[in-house]
Amino acid sequence: MEATIVATEVSGWNQYGEFQETPFPWMAKIPSHWFIRKVGYFFQATKGKRGQQLTKEYCAVNSGSYPVYSGQTEDEGVMGFIDDFEFDYSEDGVLFSTTVGAKAMHVKLLQGKFSLSQNCMILWPNVSGFFVPYFYHLFQTLFAYERAMIPEHMQASFRMEDLYGFRICLPPLPEQRAIAAFLDRETARIDAMIGHKQRLIALLEEKRQAVISHAVTKGLDPNIETRSSGVEWVEKVPQPWTTCALKYTWRQCDYGLSDSLGGVGEIRVLTMGNVRDGLVEIPQHGAWNDVPDEMLVVDGDLLYNRTNSQIHVGKVGLFRELPGVRVSFASYLVRLRFNARADAKYMSYFLNSGGFLKTAQSIAFPSINQSNLNPTRYGALKVTLPPIEEQRRIVLFLENELNQLSELANK
Repeated sequence: MEATIVATEVSGWNQYGEFQETPFPWMAKIPSHWFIRKVGYFFQATKGKRGQQLTKEYCAVNSGSYPVYSGQTEDEGVMGFIDDFEFDYSEDGVLFSTTVGAKAMHVKLLQGKFSLSQNCMILWPNVSGFFVPYFYHLFQTLFAYERAMIPEHMQASFRMEDLYGFRICLPPLPEQRAIAAFLDRETARIDAMIGHKQRLIALLEEKRQAVISHAVTKGLDPNIETRSSGVEWVEKVPQPWTTCALKYTWRQCDYGLSDSLGGVGEIRVLTMGNVRDGLVEIPQHGAWNDVPDEMLVVDGDLLYNRTNSQIHVGKVGLFRELPGVRVSFASYLVRLRFNARADAKYMSYFLNSGGFLKTAQSIAFPSINQSNLNPTRYGALKVTLPPIEEQRRIVLFLENELNQLSELANK
């Protein structure tokens, strides 16, 4: 979407014959009659005067119909609603940006009556001849570029003095209106396409989970004789399958290391954020220089989140090694290696299936912002096991089916 914005603002749809060079790395040329000025010449910014007072607790006690915007990432930045307001931009609108954290320098166009909590500010033109919606689109591109210049290891911060020093291009007012109208139409069209794609992906994910659940609880033969499973969330399983506690499939179960992750080293370290979608993502950089050989992860190891948020605790990832890359794992993860009764790939599907995962998460110990699922409680959960050769046939079936679903999602 930003590419559309830049191309439109740079060329004015290529209707001009003469252009001038710009000092912007993200915008090579603009029409020759456009001006370039610093933001501070024409814009004013402010923060809320009641920022420290307007907390979630305050919003709960003084509930009303006027939104309170903050630097939080959820709910479109709305912390809550109160019974009064500090700002009224019902007619022209105003630009809003968070100033610190994950959403710093993300711009929104606000209209109506509202207040500001902490870690955010509003900005608006203090002279005539400026159409706010145009600058909403322009600042999206500018802020995205400036945000990308901040090193990943630093917390993003957005100060008013930085804002006032940025330079922007200024078309005449009629062109500002025309460009904004064009971009509103184009972004609405693109947003509709994205929404359609997201709905398709959600449906395919539901299908994916249904295919996995059916395969690991009913097998591949619809005509096989079944029996009671002995597992609460699985009614019946094929007759040849066995039921046992998860721990009886383990050959080895290990907690990760609790060493500090603040250093730099050759060995890459897995944390709870690296377990994703049934696989393990290997970090780009190392954090340790020396660990015992037995604490290195090898191809086919499973790692599960023993400590994480309620929706992520208990999720399992299958490790696939990279040649020449040594990898270990931190203490919030537990590594599982399986005995001859269980195939690691099959177990990754089974342990991440909806019924088992929901059961596992229900027995995790809750705490503030996190839950804990230790190996003792986890290992006591019942699993249903096909014969080992059938497990491998199920794995091949699922890999083929899920690859087809992935291809549909990527079209």
